[in-house]
Amino acid sequence: MLGQKYTWSNSQEGEKWSRIDRFLIHPEWLDIFNFKQWGLPRSLSDHCPIILMEDLRDWGPRPFKFINAWVLHPKCLEVMESAWIQSDEQGWAGYRIMRKLKSMKEALKEWNRVSFGNVQTQVEQVEKQLHDLDIKAEEGSILENDRMRRRELKADLWKLCRYLEWMWSQKSRENWNLKGDKNTKFFHLVASNRQRRNALNLVTVNDQVFDEPNIVKEEVKVYFQNLFLEDWEIRPRIGGFLENTISVEDADGLLKEFSEIEVWSAIMSCDGNKAPGPDGFNMLSVKKGWNFMKKDIMLFFSEFHRNGRLVRSMNSSFLALIPKVDNPIALSDYRPISLVGCMYKILTKVLTVRMKQSIKKVVGEVQSAFVGGRNIQDGILIANEMVDYWKKKKKKGLIIKLDFAKAYDNINWNLLFGMIKLMGYPQKWIQWIKECVSTARVLVLVNAAEGLNVLLKRAVSQGLLKGVVVGDQDFRLAQLQFADDTIIFCEAKERELVMIKRILRCFEVLSGLRINYHKSMVSGVGVEVHQLASFAEILRCKHQTLPIRYLGMPLGVSPRLKSTWKPVIEKVSTKLATWKRRHITFGGRLVLIKSALNNLPIYYMSLFKMPAGVIKKLESIQANFLWGSSDLKRKILFWKDSWLGLNPLSVDCPRLFSLAQNKEESLREMVDRRIERGEWVLTFRRRLRAWEEEAADTLKTVLIAAEVQTNDENSDHLRWEGCNSKVFTVQSIVGQLPMLVGCPVGTTIQCNGLVPMVEKLDIQGNEIFFKGINPVWSEIGELIKIRTAFWVRSTGTHKDYSINDFVYRLQKHSPSVVVDIFYHQPVEFSVRRRLFSRQEELLRE
Repeated sequence: MLGQKYTWSNSQEGEKWSRIDRFLIHPEWLDIFNFKQWGLPRSLSDHCPIILMEDLRDWGPRPFKFINAWVLHPKCLEVMESAWIQSDEQGWAGYRIMRKLKSMKEALKEWNRVSFGNVQTQVEQVEKQLHDLDIKAEEGSILENDRMRRRELKADLWKLCRYLEWMWSQKSRENWNLKGDKNTKFFHLVASNRQRRNALNLVTVNDQVFDEPNIVKEEVKVYFQNLFLEDWEIRPRIGGFLENTISVEDADGLLKEFSEIEVWSAIMSCDGNKAPGPDGFNMLSVKKGWNFMKKDIMLFFSEFHRNGRLVRSMNSSFLALIPKVDNPIALSDYRPISLVGCMYKILTKVLTVRMKQSIKKVVGEVQSAFVGGRNIQDGILIANEMVDYWKKKKKKGLIIKLDFAKAYDNINWNLLFGMIKLMGYPQKWIQWIKECVSTARVLVLVNAAEGLNVLLKRAVSQGLLKGVVVGDQDFRLAQLQFADDTIIFCEAKERELVMIKRILRCFEVLSGLRINYHKSMVSGVGVEVHQLASFAEILRCKHQTLPIRYLGMPLGVSPRLKSTWKPVIEKVSTKLATWKRRHITFGGRLVLIKSALNNLPIYYMSLFKMPAGVIKKLESIQANFLWGSSDLKRKILFWKDSWLGLNPLSVDCPRLFSLAQNKEESLREMVDRRIERGEWVLTFRRRLRAWEEEAADTLKTVLIAAEVQTNDENSDHLRWEGCNSKVFTVQSIVGQLPMLVGCPVGTTIQCNGLVPMVEKLDIQGNEIFFKGINPVWSEIGELIKIRTAFWVRSTGTHKDYSINDFVYRLQKHSPSVVVDIFYHQPVEFSVRRRLFSRQEELLRE
């Protein structure tokens, strides 16, 4: 909601606030309309009015962005190469590249308008033509030319659908979907929600609210111009020498000529789906056009190596504002992110990779960010061990957690270059960095934070600060850092806090960074609350008893408590939200579950052992997301759900479905009518013709053979008839299958849609063991259709195998082969004839 966070307040005191007034809308509205919700002044009422209206404000022309789906078109690279070669400009290589990129942009825009076109409109046109041909086929008047045209249209539709899939994938930024799902409404909603969440709708400046686009743009410009200004003309510098410096060999390696392999490796390591800069080209476009672009790119690197200069247009960038809070109002609620051009990104990537080889030699051990061989868990583990050590030895200690105000934006460049020089980096390298420093984010933070590390180490060595002595070896530790995330350890004494305050002030003067003391906090081990409050008063910061959070992990807490794992449970629940399940296919849900497991709990589990109760809770969340929880069950639809064989009846009997009077009728309603009248009753909107009557009679025969039964439960469900319990088990299906190896040559592996999905086959000797078998129906009555091709990755073929041929190929390549499942390949999988349902045989006939 824009304008304010809450819609209700107790009128007497104004101390209690709540958001109890909301709009109830259909999710599809969010996919179609650009709606915004605004909170209006509440005047004398305890409720504030809220208004929902479409945002029609004009924010100006949108910048050009390379669409990844273009590369799927066979003409795209031809258009790019032609525009690149025909642009013959004079001047520096960097200038020529920027002019070539501009020419390529104009050519792609024209080609997109004339040839590529609106993909969604083309999909609708092709679907209409296919529908017209289907009607002709139903009426028996289709010709051979029409059949050929229908095949061509289907091929075109597949191609267009793939274009759409790539386009929505690029917009939604859901990388996992490339491996887990097709183009579904889920990605449309994700893209729309992401756009709505990141939109800059209004700003508050000096208690004034502005929402006019031109005024908002001007206020943003003024705010960040002031933010990036240097307050001091002259600042002191760190003098003396550093303990750690790079070697002569390292310095020479930094200044060697740039090679084509080095540049290409840097390009390949970049994500092609990241947002582009002012030139509009992401890294995917560079990867695809490398063959005709590499000559100019390598010439640019050669000139940069000699001159150390960049053309002005290459150094430009977009400033994207990402909300840090749910309801951003002030500009301080946004995090500025620079979107740089593709060439600038390649250059800084190459320089960063080179510097990685030497930076671990000069950055202190307490810094664990962006240094090879060090991990974010290192600092978390050491911090927890420090707390445990204090507790076991019954010692008192303080933990100071610092928060830097916009650490990226207020850095003093003179400190940065001075630190690099003290580390032994050559002057030519420093000049290169000066040209690129505005976007060398990793370099900036690590070296700026190293300045604080140097000050603290010198204070400890001179006896001004004791730090903390740990263990029998008298290991002394004063701080831990991950980029600018810093915690300081000290004794619970006032003089220690006073000295730390002075050191921090010196660092602020040196670096230009400012510490948010109102967001920083001090915590204690073995320290009384009133003592902790007095220590916090010295630093003018907050105080909090343990546990606290550091780098996303709890510090000073027992991992056996379920409350410790509450953030993990909440994040997994959010990742596997119910609304996502409704818009994702079965395969997509499986991949999303794996994505949530790989990214969320693993971070905690790298340090703590997960309790059994938490494991059960996460398994419950995953199961509910995959199969649907009990409160989301719905009725099986007679025509539209796959309850009778592989496909819905609307697919197997399209003519009858088109004539059905009620296409939304549930199976339960049909069964109740059958019980009432003693037979299956199909209602149509007109009298059937003779051949349609035959199709209806065949369908009734299938329905009679299905033996659909009623139950006393509230929801419809499917039963497994392979065992007495009516619940699917692996044993029940294996018991019905003969030994596969013993089948005669020529037997085809088939399966109807009611047999579980086989993900893995282990072949040992003459036996085949099924593993990873999942039922293909969910508790909410949605039968997942298996229309799959079994593609053996080692052979790369798409065909039906005989049993012996299939076994031979698997045994030849590996005793344990994972078989991938691909939808939209109508290959059925079965062995014994009795596994076919009588219903499917009749429908095929």
